[in-house]
Amino acid sequence: MLCGLVRHRSDASVLSPLVAPCEPARLRLGSRHRGGNVRGRAQSQRPPPRSTLRQRTHRRGAAQGGATLGVASRPRGRAGVIDAALLAAAAREAGLAPVSAVVERIDRPGERAELDPELELYPASMIKVPIAVAALARVEAGALTLGQDVAVDERNLTANDAPSPMRAGYRATLGELIDLMLSRSDNVATNQLIDLLGREAITRHCRSIGLTRTAVRRKLSGSLPLIADPEANGRNAHPAGDAAALFAALDARRLPGALVVLGALARQYWTGKLPLGLRPGDRFAHKTGDTDEVSHDGGILTLADGRRYVVVLYTGATSPDTDPRFGTWMARVRAGLGENS
Repeated sequence: MLCGLVRHRSDASVLSPLVAPCEPARLRLGSRHRGGNVRGRAQSQRPPPRSTLRQRTHRRGAAQGGATLGVASRPRGRAGVIDAALLAAAAREAGLAPVSAVVERIDRPGERAELDPELELYPASMIKVPIAVAALARVEAGALTLGQDVAVDERNLTANDAPSPMRAGYRATLGELIDLMLSRSDNVATNQLIDLLGREAITRHCRSIGLTRTAVRRKLSGSLPLIADPEANGRNAHPAGDAAALFAALDARRLPGALVVLGALARQYWTGKLPLGLRPGDRFAHKTGDTDEVSHDGGILTLADGRRYVVVLYTGATSPDTDPRFGTWMARVRAGLGENS
């Protein structure tokens, strides 16, 4: 059973609590979802090559972590109302298309709005959340431990946007790999976990908990050319609907290691998208994903009055001004959620 604390080597001051024993459960999906298969995200430690297919660079917001302050402007909306019309209007106002989105209240079920949650858009780094969940299930089963050493394989090296200790031969703990993959979106840590867990095993675990449209089929590349991956068998898939279901299950502590995942998401390094549209007192534990073809953000939004929502936005729009457009979308949706009570 999961218990105690794990100390990450990359930051000796950071302790991640492990979740108390919890009963595995299948996720309840609002609808069936189809995954996409476009080219994966690149995140770079060095400037990516100039190419029409080059991978985009993450952008950081002015604030970081689970307590993120948003923009000052507050677009008007119907207080307390979330529906597909609101999500669509927000997308039009932000100039985002195509869009796949889910907003669902999770502290009091029954309020949910969605736009095309089955839309086939490549998940980019959003796939890292189900990989972490699969790893922590293996820890819960006793097959792995968060403190065990994993040597970084030279074949998994690729570029990262954020500072990373991942070098060939570096001995990371399993807990460190999971934390870097989620909080820094580290591609090398992700590839090492794919090797450790096995892509087919990750996919089987996702299906076993109800993520029927999620699959891990290839490793991630931080720049062109793509990393050599002889075992690749297609493109990764994790649509917005599956992402929303997974975030809801994590919030409800229905999955082993939920607190480990939530802690890493709350320390998110990349805060330049949906957090731009939040209000003072809002907290957002989330994950982003980008390629030259797609841009995503999603996670668990906690308002100052305690209301909690899953918010997931996937879009095929990607350009230098896409990130602030996420803030515009979030500000409009946030207005629809009403004032803090």
